[in-house]
Amino acid sequence: MALTGTRTYVGFGFGPIQGGLFLYEAYHSGNFGRLVVVEVFPEIVAAVRHADQKYRFNVAYEDRLEKIQVGPAQIE
Repeated sequence: MALTGTRTYVGFGFGPIQGGLFLYEAYHSGNFGRLVVVEVFPEIVAAVRHADQKYRFNVAYEDRLEKIQVGPAQIE
């Protein structure tokens, strides 16, 4: 899915709620053309930047595991 909207999503902190819920929903909503997150831990910033501004997480269902990728997301 492409970031096609005209708005910018800005989040604070890159924890599981931000990455697995808020950013994921913003990415799939079609309302945002840019995703930006501010994070205080430099190792997390470096890891997302190293992964081409993308990140992944797993969603567990009763019968399967789904791997989700979100991005690009600018992290500062």
